[in-house]
Amino acid sequence: MALADIKKKIIDALERLLTLEIKTVVWDGEHGDRDISTTIRLATGDITTRMHADFINGDLDALRDYHAEQVLKGQAIIAEHVKTLVQLVNELRGAGGSVGLGDALEDAAGDQA
Repeated sequence: MALADIKKKIIDALERLLTLEIKTVVWDGEHGDRDISTTIRLATGDITTRMHADFINGDLDALRDYHAEQVLKGQAIIAEHVKTLVQLVNELRGAGGSVGLGDALEDAAGDQA
């Protein structure tokens, strides 16, 4: 595998790692899908949550806490993935080299241009 192919795979992995989406979906034959979705963009820190009104003051309000727990678990998983990715970038740069997440993202963005 060529170095350019490896870099492309790393960049693609970075892009997937930088957006986290968590969905809690309830379906029944009478109401169809009702969901809460949270999207977290790690590079900017933006967090967006959208939910059906039934999760606010309806019969599904108890599931809000469940969704919030899933968001926290997802954030912990992503944090671990980013840590692993930074370690991978450090290894690819060579022994003794060190890079922070910002440097890794900058390098990936530079390669995309």
